[in-house]
Amino acid sequence: MKFGSVDGCYERMTLYAHSSNGSFIPLGRVSYNPEYDKKGRINYPDDQGCIAKAWRNNWHFSNDYPDPETATKRYYQRCEKDGVPEDIMKNVKMKSRLYCGFRIWDNSGTEPLAVLIAEATDPHRYQEEELRSIFQEEQKWFMGELIKRVKQRIPDFKEAKLKGF
Repeated sequence: MKFGSVDGCYERMTLYAHSSNGSFIPLGRVSYNPEYDKKGRINYPDDQGCIAKAWRNNWHFSNDYPDPETATKRYYQRCEKDGVPEDIMKNVKMKSRLYCGFRIWDNSGTEPLAVLIAEATDPHRYQEEELRSIFQEEQKWFMGELIKRVKQRIPDFKEAKLKGF
């Protein structure tokens, strides 16, 4: 995806496993910008943002976010349209203007496992068809197998709470 190859643009990719408690747990994140490579929240609701849209629809692409520097209010309104409240977005370090995500299934195609989200601060950094070709079927198979193996080690927050953690 040639991260870091466009001046003034930052990209990031995050893999989120879906948990039985109705949230997503980030498994890994990569960005060439050390600030954007850092871990974020420990979980994300499965009914907010591009993560929710990709989870529900198998695919999501949007690059119509206003510039958060020059049109801050409109930027937050656009995020709220995706179900992410302004108070949440104010704490997000990377104010992306392009989001793309796809749902990853187990290899039998019967159980949805996770969502992979790519984002960029430049809304024109990637075209939708370009990203579709990058996330082709062979890579989905590999991701499905990887997540299936890792998911067994993810703590279930509901279960942990019942045990007093």
